[in-house]
Amino acid sequence: MTQGQRHAILIAASEFPNEPQLARLNCPVNDVAGMAEALTAPEIGLFAEPKQLVNQPCDLTRRAINRVFTQAGPHDQILIYYSGHGKPDTQGSLHLALTDTEFAELHASSLGIKHLREFIDNSDCKQVGLILDCCYSGLASKGFKGSVEDQLQVTFRDRGIYILAASDVEEAAREQREEPYSLFTKHLLQGIRQGAMDKDGKGWIGLGDLYEYVKPLVHNEAKQHPRAYPFGIQGNDLMIARAAQAYDLNALRKMIDRLEEDLADEVYLDALRVVKENQPKRDHAYFKLLAELLAERIRPGKFSGLWLKQSGLAGLTAPARVPKPPPEPVREAALPAPKPVVTNPAQPASFIETVNGVPLEMIYIPGGKFTMGGNAHDDEKPPHPVTVPGFFIGKFQITQAQWKTVMGDERKPHFKGDNLLPMESISWNDARAFCEKLTQLDFVQN
Repeated sequence: MTQGQRHAILIAASEFPNEPQLARLNCPVNDVAGMAEALTAPEIGLFAEPKQLVNQPCDLTRRAINRVFTQAGPHDQILIYYSGHGKPDTQGSLHLALTDTEFAELHASSLGIKHLREFIDNSDCKQVGLILDCCYSGLASKGFKGSVEDQLQVTFRDRGIYILAASDVEEAAREQREEPYSLFTKHLLQGIRQGAMDKDGKGWIGLGDLYEYVKPLVHNEAKQHPRAYPFGIQGNDLMIARAAQAYDLNALRKMIDRLEEDLADEVYLDALRVVKENQPKRDHAYFKLLAELLAERIRPGKFSGLWLKQSGLAGLTAPARVPKPPPEPVREAALPAPKPVVTNPAQPASFIETVNGVPLEMIYIPGGKFTMGGNAHDDEKPPHPVTVPGFFIGKFQITQAQWKTVMGDERKPHFKGDNLLPMESISWNDARAFCEKLTQLDFVQN
């Protein structure tokens, strides 16, 4: 079949001021931001401009979805992702809560699966994928059984719907304390970013691949069983991303530690960071160097030179090597912030990076050495030397304008004004998500 365009609608519902029985959720906004980043990431993303609907009311949400289905052609694919609360009605039909949902008017103030079915039935689009990260999401299959199932498999033989649900029909979908993403979406993003489930080796990740990947991982962490429901289509007919090469992280960690004395300090620390963050699509050049070193196709000295050149650190004078700290976790604890730089007298004191037209002034923090721990308390033993390379950090706290240009969402801080700082009324998880997204953006340096 001729391949058309891919459309994605990403819906986050985390605040429900009209319904006291719906608890505020911490993860949906981050879930949608993470999905948007993964679906559009360079070299792997298959979607150009996902439509993000964050805490939008029912009428606006339905209209936005209807507009996409109306404009989609017969060879297009549509992906709908939802993160929020799922609520069954008295007939057992699933409704996706939105920011103005009220249980007393559930059918009129939510996005019901029957609404989605009507959009699909009246569209020319022949391939639709639904990813639902909410409680009771397995109930979504009920809305597509019976006459629609017959219609899909008999009347429109090349048309289909694939539902990937976070939980079974009577199960909750879990958020994770102190984690930016929900349990289900965390593993979805991990699967897309790692590309580890591309079993047929064709270089594509389909919804079926994702299901096989997340199902055991989610179940191992909670009493939650992801489900997949194909109607007239197989999951891998709906491609969601290009696959990336999978790497043996344990082998890479062991190799880096084994070669510690042969690597420049800044290369050793940066290589540990790359492996720990495990973003092979974003850091493909670094992983390629690590794979070459692991296969012994290059020597540690050449590896260090190529790594420094890739990092933009070539030509800088490396600090003197210090003995390896006694316990292994010490090196993990001493990992620097992203983009570490070596201490150097010629290092610029500051520069300005432009993020989507909004300036972000960075200042240089010189590296140094100190003794961590002490003998006064058992949990502080033993005292050990730690070396922290130099790094850049924002000179000022993040303003509301900087927050909006990076995160792309509208928060409601107590004090209004784009240039006010700091950006407030956000959680620790929000701040962490901001830092993760900021490190993945391309900047213009002034």
